[in-house]
Amino acid sequence: MADLVEAWHRAKATGDGEAMAAAALALAAHPTFGGVPGGVPALLFEARSRAEGAARTRLAAALARAWAYAG
Repeated sequence: MADLVEAWHRAKATGDGEAMAAAALALAAHPTFGGVPGGVPALLFEARSRAEGAARTRLAAALARAWAYAG
């Protein structure tokens, strides 16, 4: 999981919204517990703000799931 977070940060640093979306969606696909509260939803939210088209829709759905699972 740390590698996905690192990939997300590298993508953000280079302005690669598509790579940010891919990393955030991969993180959301494999939820773990005990990490930083709100970490994955925050990454999904920021990636969604930079994404377009179908990626934006997938990120919004993943964000909604993360919020629903978090209660």
